[in-house]
Amino acid sequence: MATELKVLGILSVIYLITIFSTCRKGIICDPDPSYNFSISAKIYPDNDSISLNDTIVIDLKEPTLLTDQNSGSKIDFSKAANLGFAVAFGELLGDSKESDALNSFDLLIVKGIATGSSFDPDRSIEYLFTEENGYYVFKLEIIAKKKGIFRIGVSNANNVYTSENPCDKASFKITIKEANQHLYFNQWNYGVTPDLPNGVYCFKVYRSERKCIQRFTPLLVFTCLSFPFEYPYTNRRFRRFVDSWCWCFC
Repeated sequence: MATELKVLGILSVIYLITIFSTCRKGIICDPDPSYNFSISAKIYPDNDSISLNDTIVIDLKEPTLLTDQNSGSKIDFSKAANLGFAVAFGELLGDSKESDALNSFDLLIVKGIATGSSFDPDRSIEYLFTEENGYYVFKLEIIAKKKGIFRIGVSNANNVYTSENPCDKASFKITIKEANQHLYFNQWNYGVTPDLPNGVYCFKVYRSERKCIQRFTPLLVFTCLSFPFEYPYTNRRFRRFVDSWCWCFC
């Protein structure tokens, strides 16, 4: 039981539940949601590893006409005033350790609205979706700035209401679809693989040796003069030199 509670506690860090208030002065609403919906976001590329300065994209497009999970009925839930999620970033350090990692990435919002973070500014940031032509849309570009193994989590959305009826509330379960989520990184760090579907995406960021060589071509050309009797990159000392420069400066 203690192990299960620990696992739930760990997953709750990434599965942040964004609470959007439905309170307005003079209005008293039923606290239970009227509807329960399920929507999904895509995350790409499918590769489990990217190099520094490469981009990961979170892309969501879901119709405003949604199926209520309770009744099976189609519900027009357009003009939502506070539909969105929190996106959390953690660096997996091994041995069940994880650190906040929002500052390890540059974030470019293409579609949607950033609203900041009300509870964990070093780990997560909150966004609202925008509505376009009968769809809720969101697109975020995530540019890797630090080497390591990372985990991204998108939250569910609770207490979502429409601008026309603040008491007509809904809960949204938000998961990742049509993507390889590389959950073996989560297994490596915590010994646990989250059940699917979920909102977790893991990946590795590495330094590209080829980009390092291109960056330091003038220096490497000079260094080649120190190894004139054999093709330099097959020379063991030269290879160690290149690797050390890549590690320190790229």
